[in-house]
Amino acid sequence: MIPVLLFGLSAYASADLPATFHAASETHHVPEKVLLALSYEASHWRVDAASAWGGYGLFDLREPGEGGVPLERASVLADLSPDVAIHTARGNVDAA
Repeated sequence: MIPVLLFGLSAYASADLPATFHAASETHHVPEKVLLALSYEASHWRVDAASAWGGYGLFDLREPGEGGVPLERASVLADLSPDVAIHTARGNVDAA
């Protein structure tokens, strides 16, 4: 099933999402299938749109007080700027 999911991810030319998820899985020791499932639930793998709840990116990172994964906290823990976490697929996945 994963190859089908990864094929669907390739529709986003702005990022090599299969490689992004694989690298994050290796770096953070989180199963790739878990990252894919959580990201699909949060954004349907849309890297380019803010959610209806005010979140950003693949993992719907949000401003403090908006619920979900807090953008500032996630950015600090991943040693990234909030801009990188919002505007790059790799930054968003690493922050989440």
